Amino acid sequence: VRYRAGQTPSWKKAIVKLKPGFTIEY
Repeated sequence: VRYRAGQTPSWKKAIVKLKPGFTIEY
């Protein structure tokens, strides 16, 4: 699953909660 900056508020924190330590594509 790819997350784009601006897709969700505090997307960084949300991603960390979903899968801590997984690769993020900007």
